[in-house]
Amino acid sequence: MEAATDYLYCANGDCQQRNPGHHRFCQACNTPLVRRYLWVIGDRLTPLTVGTKVGDLPQGERYAVITPRLLLDLHPYFPPKMPGDDGYGDGDKIPDRLLPYLKLIPQQLHIPQLYGQLSSDLWLLELGSLPDPVVPVGDHLLPTLNQGWSQANALRQANWLWQMARLWEPLLAQGVASSLLQGDLVLVNGPVVRLRELHPDQQPPTLAQLGQVWAGLEAAAPWREFFTSLCQQLQGGEMRDGAALIACLDGAIATLASSYQYSYGAIARTDAGPTRDHNEDACHPDHLKVFTGDEPEPAAVIVCDGIGGHAGGEIASQIAIETIEQRLKEVVTVPPSNPTESPIQTALVQAIAEANDKISQRNDAENRQERERMGTTVVTAVAQRASLDLGYVGDSRIYWITRSGCYQLSLDDDVAAREVRLGYAFYRDAVSFPGGGALIQALGMGPAHRLYPNLDRLILDEESLILLCSDGLSDYDRIEQYWQTELLTVLQGQQDLPTAVERLVAIANQKNGHDNVTVGLLHCQVQPHPSPTLPPLPVGRREERGKRNEASPPSLLSSPFSLLSLTTAIVALLLISLGVLSYSLFPEWKQWVDRLTGNTPVTAVGDPIPLSRLALGNVAQTVRITSLPLEPAAAAETVDLSPQTPFVLTKKHTLANDEVWWQLQLCSPTVNQPAIVWVKEHLAPTLEVLPLETSPHCPSPTLLE
Repeated sequence: MEAATDYLYCANGDCQQRNPGHHRFCQACNTPLVRRYLWVIGDRLTPLTVGTKVGDLPQGERYAVITPRLLLDLHPYFPPKMPGDDGYGDGDKIPDRLLPYLKLIPQQLHIPQLYGQLSSDLWLLELGSLPDPVVPVGDHLLPTLNQGWSQANALRQANWLWQMARLWEPLLAQGVASSLLQGDLVLVNGPVVRLRELHPDQQPPTLAQLGQVWAGLEAAAPWREFFTSLCQQLQGGEMRDGAALIACLDGAIATLASSYQYSYGAIARTDAGPTRDHNEDACHPDHLKVFTGDEPEPAAVIVCDGIGGHAGGEIASQIAIETIEQRLKEVVTVPPSNPTESPIQTALVQAIAEANDKISQRNDAENRQERERMGTTVVTAVAQRASLDLGYVGDSRIYWITRSGCYQLSLDDDVAAREVRLGYAFYRDAVSFPGGGALIQALGMGPAHRLYPNLDRLILDEESLILLCSDGLSDYDRIEQYWQTELLTVLQGQQDLPTAVERLVAIANQKNGHDNVTVGLLHCQVQPHPSPTLPPLPVGRREERGKRNEASPPSLLSSPFSLLSLTTAIVALLLISLGVLSYSLFPEWKQWVDRLTGNTPVTAVGDPIPLSRLALGNVAQTVRITSLPLEPAAAAETVDLSPQTPFVLTKKHTLANDEVWWQLQLCSPTVNQPAIVWVKEHLAPTLEVLPLETSPHCPSPTLLE
């Protein structure tokens, strides 16, 4: 390994000095050296010889072989070979087997991106920015999910599975979802799930298969019962799509995160730069703000890069900042009861659309046409406890920095990214095309219905930094070069947020200097709660909970208040005896109790029918024992309804994933029955019921309307 990396060239285009491989900074220009690790894929793989170098450049050999399939780019400044170069491949045609990598570029946090070509049938994948020094784990740099699972706490385990659930539908659409079922392909890097490579589906995989794979993992204690129930539901086919699985895990994560304390620091700064006479950028907040969770607004950072020249771009960017900032202040910060609902994302979409229309209307009022129209990019990060919501338009960027890596979260709204999404080119090739960096959308260029804001969401389970910046900083891979020296140091406690922002602005002006520069930082700190009160996670199987309770009966005398408990029990026994006696001796009391407990007989009408034949407001009773959930969610707690349980069909509810549920209001529920239960629409036809004549104990259908 040492022989293979005995030198490394500087990635600074004005330098390109050869350096000893163990150096961290270029000995000529003092720029941090970039170590770009690559993974070899291909149909006819042959192990490469560790310690050798492969690939040629006029300047020398290109790649050092670290493991039989892991390479280090010794010349990171030069572009790699692309399809069609030097006669490799079939002209400039990209093989079909590589298209999923291109079309899944919006999932670049989890999917390695195509870097270039090594030979006619060997291709290179980028592994992302990792901190030095890196030590191979087997033949790769990252451990598998199975290897890292037992060392992870419950929140991180749930976070990893949540990320896999979010990948399920996109990968299924590209025919590569079976990659999530292969243990050697699912890797983890700190809080992030990364796929080593993509394998095509031989046949469409199912969520039941995913549940079977997950069932082989031993979950941490705080969510073990929930996890077991989840795997059983997946294997039993109770979840039809990835959206239901995401919603289920969202609920678990919200509960697990309640045992941690989250605080955020936010700051942003903008500067005209050394070559511009005015600043078209804008940002929020312009001073350090600390959020501990008690504030009437979520923690937020906004960066805008104005377009349109003097008296144009700066107006557009300021309008966007003021509009989005105001709308975020109006967000109700109480977490929604339904985890699939995101008031922050809804507010972001509305705020971006409103800012767009304000800028566009001003353009129209001032009769600005084509290049004269003012506009702006926007990137926004909004944090609330463990959840981080992102919204962006244009080519300003968002990065996520943890102790284990630096990840670009946003995807530029430019021609190059569009070409990659369509499967026409590798990104590192597309950015070199004429006009490859041209924006395809920005705020103010047209009406809101033609604008498509990009939205994303993360779960933060460890201390992290979110960097938002204009291209005045991100151009020429400056983040890739400087994240360890300027941002990782914040997480290591060696630098505070204001200093880090100032240093990044200075680096942009010194190393780039061609544009205005704006930098925003959101610092997330996570600490275990000093007195955690973790609510129980629903396991979705009532009978299992009953068995556990029977196996561990509570001891009356084990409580420090045993005497009080004993007294209370005696009083309760006397009251119950008095009630039974009254029930037997007084008819009025008996009638009232019967109505309360639902014991008064009701008259059934006709033969059993499916629930689907009832209309809202109809009264019916169950025919046989039926297990129904208490909430319209895949992992909701269930309850067993006995035969002849009367109910009214009261409500139809559609979830965010278009799944339809029906609400049943139980008539005169007993102590052991809830007032409301739910049934999925696709299960309604199989639930047989008997229509009832309206009785005094069921609400009148007319009152439900």
